[in-house]
This record gives sequence, structure tokens and C-alpha cells, in this order.
Amino acid sequence: MARVDFLLAAANTPAALEMGPRVKWANEVPVGSCLLAMSKGWWFRVVRRWSDVAFIALSALLFYWVVLDAFTSRIVTLSQGADYWEHTAALRALEASLWHPKNPHLVSPAASPRFIPSFVFAAAVANALKLDALGAMGVSVVCNTLLLLSGIFFFFRTYFRDPRASLYGLVIMFGSWYDAWHYSNVYQLKIFFSVAGYPSTAALGMCLLGFAWTLEFLRGRSRVWPTAPLLSVWWGLVLVTHPLTAVLGFVGAGLLALTEARVPRRLRALVLGTLAVGVLLALLWPYFSVLRVLSGGGGPAVDSAIRRLAGSASEVSGRLHPFYRLPGFLKSLGLALGGIPIALYLILRRRHWFISLGALAMAVPFVANAFVDVPLGHRFILLAIFFLQVALVWGLLKLTWGAPEALRILARVPLRWGGRVLVTCVLVACAWVNLGAALERWNLALRQLNGRESVNVRYGREAAEIAGPRAIILAAPHNAWPIPSFGPKVTALLHENPLVFDEAEREGEVTRFLMPHAQPSERLAILRRYGVTHVLLHHREAARLGASLAGIASRRLLSGGFALYTLDLASVR
Repeated sequence: MARVDFLLAAANTPAALEMGPRVKWANEVPVGSCLLAMSKGWWFRVVRRWSDVAFIALSALLFYWVVLDAFTSRIVTLSQGADYWEHTAALRALEASLWHPKNPHLVSPAASPRFIPSFVFAAAVANALKLDALGAMGVSVVCNTLLLLSGIFFFFRTYFRDPRASLYGLVIMFGSWYDAWHYSNVYQLKIFFSVAGYPSTAALGMCLLGFAWTLEFLRGRSRVWPTAPLLSVWWGLVLVTHPLTAVLGFVGAGLLALTEARVPRRLRALVLGTLAVGVLLALLWPYFSVLRVLSGGGGPAVDSAIRRLAGSASEVSGRLHPFYRLPGFLKSLGLALGGIPIALYLILRRRHWFISLGALAMAVPFVANAFVDVPLGHRFILLAIFFLQVALVWGLLKLTWGAPEALRILARVPLRWGGRVLVTCVLVACAWVNLGAALERWNLALRQLNGRESVNVRYGREAAEIAGPRAIILAAPHNAWPIPSFGPKVTALLHENPLVFDEAEREGEVTRFLMPHAQPSERLAILRRYGVTHVLLHHREAARLGASLAGIASRRLLSGGFALYTLDLASVR
């Protein structure tokens, strides 16, 4: 057998050490024995880091599935009123002018609070790749999913000082839900397809990475310079990206600074200082006024809109917000309900204040909103769920022998294996239930699409092709919502923008225009006031109003039962 002289890299592996005196540094070794030792050493490392291998495998599958949908089926586009259309319109405006974008929906000097850092980046990449607004949203999905998966990986293993925590965190965060509400800040697998590209997802991923970074800093593993300035910039970007999710980030980082054990006061003060400086840096964001967004804009019309948007428990007089209805509440939280007794136990034991106080801090606005108006108070339950999920991960690690805080009773071999079986069953059950629900929703959406783009994409594109990019279309806000993603502007918004002062007035004018008993002169005045060039009506509206437009407009039929009327107001005195 041929022999070679070299320094054997495999000599430090258990497989190589088992070969005894034949394997030595700088010694002649049979090539076959060398390759065997290296292969055994590689396999040993893979087995030893099984949790990381499993995390990467599951993350890769999730990433592929979500990105595939983002660039092909786009099942979220089946929803006409989805936030998706607000975000794609903002991306289109950024693609048109990256540095000075105009309002994506209205002919208005007001900016959009969706001109956020992640969308600026996604629009720049989409321009380079020659993608439209829907393609730019696909870029956002890629970036946000990578951010979230990276955040889960680094935060859980850093906080719990155990690499298995990352795998547990991945499965629990996506799989502990049962039948969650369809909202931003919900990341159940079957819903994640819709919200992966949203600002809330980007902000959550940034929060988790910020927590891991903060922990490294508090534990003395990062230098003050440049870590502290970079952390300030990071938290400022989180606040700009999604203020509601930023509450979770700022509260969590503050709790880490105040409660992490054996940390010098100087480092605690520095971390708190980075949060304060981050707020100040966010106010310098050039695309829109963060201060005006946080304060609700201003003006009586906008204040009214913000109160409606805030949605206290009595969203509609005499009716509770769906988040406060017990059956839906229990189904949405799912296994995360088990985090409540764990959080209470941690409070009694005075340990892991980040988990227990974080859950409590997010629950207080949710509970208070049942009695008094708290801006977006109902949404705080979604932030509390994150801390309950972290509590669940702690509970699973307690049952995992070898974890830093594992139960001592697990030292007995039968109980050790019992703990492993229980943890495995919980993780597999969470993954199985949620994978089944996601597949069911996916297959249902594909049947609805039937190999084509959704009807909302089709009629939005058709309206844009007929009307042109400079058109201003009047339609019911719900029907007009997808159209700005393809170019034309609209007259009124479906979702509130706190930077638009005449928002409520615009909504009222469109409502009056669509009323059957409105006078022709009143309709004409509205059309001229907003420079309307086209009117979009669904067939139900066209049956009532089509005749009043017949003399001043030509009609084109669109997909989905819509008709687009091209106005000729110049002929009308």
C-alpha cells in the first residue's frame, strides 16, 4: 500500500484515537487508514451536533417552501384586503424612485410609513434583477425568512447556553399554535406564507438577533467599541421597521440588561443607553417622520382613524375584538398556554425574569385594552405569545439530560430516556399538526388558483394596462386596494396611513359617490376634486351606477366581475 508523509488532521478525532499507536503526528500512515479515520471523525461530528443538523434541514425545507410560494403561487394574493397589497404598493413606489418615493396609493405629498429599511433594500435588489412589485415582495420574503431563522438559531442557543434550544425554538415558534388568527405578528406555519414578507416578520427576526447580540455584549464577549454604537443603530432600525414589534424588542433587551446575572453595572447602563440612542436615531429616518407615525399623525380626521385602527376590546359597539373571545383565544395560543404556568413558576422561583416579566409586560396592555382604549392593545397578546413560547423551550430543556438546567432526577437512565421520549413527542406533535394544517391550506389555495394568478392580480394588472401609470381610479377602498401595486393611484385607502391628513374625508367622499341616491352634480364634483380619470365598479355596483356614467365614460370589462370606466370629463360642463 502506498504511504505518504503528512500531518494527519484526523489524529485529533475519536475515530483516529481509536486506531492506537498507528496514528501519530507527522508519521507514515496508510492512505486507507487515513481516509477511514477522517470519515469516522466527520460522522462523529455530525452525530454530536445532531440538533444543528436537524435545525438546518428543517429550516431549509421551510425556506424553500415559503420562497417557492413567494415567487410562484403567491397564495396571499387570494385575499383582496390583505396587508400584502399595501406593502407591494410601497415597494413599487420605492422601485420607481429609491431615494424620493411618492405616496404609493394617493396623489398626495404625504409619505408612507412602509418606506422601511428592509423594503428599501428589497426594492434595490428587485431593480437590479428587473422584478416588478410582486417580485420585490418575493425578495422581501427571502430576506425576512433568513432574518427570522437566523434570529431563532442565535437567540435560543445564546440565551439558554445549549445548542438544542435552537431546534426546540424553531419547532415551538412555528408549531405551538393550533388555529391562530390571521394577523401580522402571527408566524404559525400555515399563516407564515402570507406574512413572511411583512415588516413585522423582519422586525421579529431583528429583535431575536438583537437579543443574542445584547447577551453576548452583557456576558463580556463583545467589545464596547464598536458594539454599543452598532446596537444603537440596530434598535433604531427595528423601531423604524415595525413600531409594534419594536416594543417587544425594547422591552426584551431592557429586561436582559436589568436581569442578566453577574453583569457589571457599566454594561447594564450601556445596553439601556443603546436603546435610548436607538430611539433618537430612528427619528432621523429620512423617508418619513417616525415621530408623527408614533404619535398617530395629527388632525381630527386622522385621530378618528387611529382610534378605529387601534381597535380596543369594543371594536364594534357591544362586541369584543376577536382576540378576546375565549374559544378563538385558546385555539390560537395552542400549546403556548402551557407557557403561562411556566412563567408563573419562574416568577415564584425568581429566575429567568426575561421570560416571566416579558410575558407579563406584554399581557398588561392586552388586558387593559378590555376596559380602556390602548392603541393596538389587542395586538399585544401576539407579543406575549413569544415569551410564552420561550417558556415552553425552557420547559423542554428541563426534560433534556445534559442541558444546563436539566432536572437532576434525569440522572437515572430510565428517567433520562423518558424525558427524551416526552420532548420528542411534543416536538413531533407540534410539527405534525401544523404541517398538516399548512398542507391543507396550501392545497386548497392551489385548487382556487387552478394554475393561474389570483383574480386580484389579474384585474389589478388589467386595470393598470388600460388606465396607465398616471391614472387615478375611484372605487370602493376594498376593491381598489390591489391596484396601486401595478401603477395607478386610488382615491381612498383601505388601511389607515397616519401621515395622510385628509384620509377620513377621502373615505367619506368615495362613500357618497357610490350611494345610489347621490346627485350627478355631487358625483361630478368629487371626480374633479380628486382628478379622477377612471372609476372601477363591481357588477353589483355597476347595476346601480353604470347608467349615471354611461354619458361621460367608456366601459371595459375586467376579470372578477369588475368594469373599468374611462372618464371624459372635458365634455361635461
